[in-house]
Amino acid sequence: MAQTDREKLKSSQIGALVSSEVSDPETVIKAAHRQVFYVALTDEADADGTATNGGIYMPIAGKVVASYATTEVAVTAHASNYKTFVLEKGTIASPTTIASFATDTVTTDDMVAGVPKEMTLVAAAQTFAAGTMLRAKLTAAASGVAVCTATATTVHDAKAYVTFVVEWV
Repeated sequence: MAQTDREKLKSSQIGALVSSEVSDPETVIKAAHRQVFYVALTDEADADGTATNGGIYMPIAGKVVASYATTEVAVTAHASNYKTFVLEKGTIASPTTIASFATDTVTTDDMVAGVPKEMTLVAAAQTFAAGTMLRAKLTAAASGVAVCTATATTVHDAKAYVTFVVEWV
């Protein structure tokens, strides 16, 4: 399989660092080809009961290497009345989950205000092609626990976020 231009660039950058005093050139170059994105969320549900609050168009191919859910309010987990943070790709009608985090396990899934919780990545879904839209949403079991303050009804007042790290390939 032929290398892409980005792979050739990474290889040449790694080669240039090998002769330097950098202890792990490959890790340094991978980190330089990463970018962090976030999508603001609200508790407001769409007609299907979920809140898909935004997406980001990815102009080049990549791989999601980490994803985090964060709220600006404390959230107490509940076994039957909870919210799930989801990062997905594909069409709205037929999405593929890349990462998720549910506030469904008491104590373990409690959220501290402003402290990110690592989302579980779906290994088979982490990569995406150029031109893919990555979207974040909240889904609710029962009425769902509030993850935003009562005044956060638009993404402009958002009090919850999905943050993800992309490594360009």
